[in-house]
This record gives sequence, C-alpha cells and structure tokens, in this order.
Amino acid sequence: MDFGEGLNEKMRELVRNILLALLSSLAKVEAQKISDRTKAGMARAKANGIKIGRPRLAVEIRQQIARRAAGGEKPYAIAKTLGIDRHTAAKYAG
Repeated sequence: MDFGEGLNEKMRELVRNILLALLSSLAKVEAQKISDRTKAGMARAKANGIKIGRPRLAVEIRQQIARRAAGGEKPYAIAKTLGIDRHTAAKYAG
C-alpha cells in the first residue's frame, strides 16, 4: 500500500462520516417538524372541543363487569361474553 492509497481511503471515510452526520441531522429536523405539526393539530382539535384518545368504556358495561366479577365470574369469561379485551375486563373487575 502506498501513501496515496491510504490517503484516498481516509478521504472516503471522512466523506462517508460527513454524509452520515448530515443525513442524521436532516432526519432529526424532519422528525421535529412532524412532532410540531402533530402537537399543533392536537391543540387545534382540543380548542375546537374534540376529545383526543380512545373513548372510555360505557358506564353500563363497567358496572356490569364489576357486578359479574363480584359474583365470582373470572375477568376472562366476562371479556369473552362482552367482546372486549381481557385486560379491560380485569381493569374494571377490581
């Protein structure tokens, strides 16, 4: 290996590192823009009275889960008959 080849390889590595740093910075800037737009949209929706997130389970269903659990029924069986997730049934079973 002569001096010229080693310098050439070092130059390629330097350029590669610079490109990676540049692309990384661009990705961070784009991710921040997406985050800012999402937050602005959610704030606008909230200001217009729109609720963000998953809707809560109906009160009647929550009461039914608690009643059936108090009667000794297992959350998994309750969930299966109501067509809800077993974790949701367990949450409201107490």
